[in-house]
Amino acid sequence: MVDIDPEKWDRQRKLAATRQDGLTAYDLEIIGKAVRIEVPFDDEFILREVADMLRGFANSIDFTTRRDDLPLRAKLVQLRYEARALNGRIRMMQDQRKQPSRK
Repeated sequence: MVDIDPEKWDRQRKLAATRQDGLTAYDLEIIGKAVRIEVPFDDEFILREVADMLRGFANSIDFTTRRDDLPLRAKLVQLRYEARALNGRIRMMQDQRKQPSRK
């Protein structure tokens, strides 16, 4: 049997009802408030590549937020995923530059 706290249930229901964008507290917990993108300043070549990636991400943000066929939650989850993937690509580039070349 599941224990349900009626006070907690009411708080969550009221919070979901008062938000204008349709996001619940659970949605906000999953999505988060911000995503940090780490830009390395120790390699000029990587910095230029990151600049191109950031321009692409900015275009993706613009395009995704203008879509009318997706709910806000789906848009934010998609953009969060893209930001995390961008960080992963940046880290991978750094790791590849740090490895000595084999000859």
